[in-house]
Amino acid sequence: MIYGKVSWQHAKGEFVDTLPNQGTTHHDGFGWGAGVDYAYTHNIEVRAELQQINLSRESYSLSNSKPDTTEATVYVGYRFN
Repeated sequence: MIYGKVSWQHAKGEFVDTLPNQGTTHHDGFGWGAGVDYAYTHNIEVRAELQQINLSRESYSLSNSKPDTTEATVYVGYRFN
């Protein structure tokens, strides 16, 4: 089975500037991706997924950040009957 996904994401960033400032930023955003799920046998399931995550830009003191990431997941599961 081929599928798509959309998700809401949240991240917390903690930092220390070169000046005596430190703080925390909170980033919100969305992720989107696609994957494939395959039942190899009645008990064994295999899944692969790729997701792009884009978060908001936040500033604190002299720091400015906008985290983005791409995440790949491989899953193998066994179903007990």
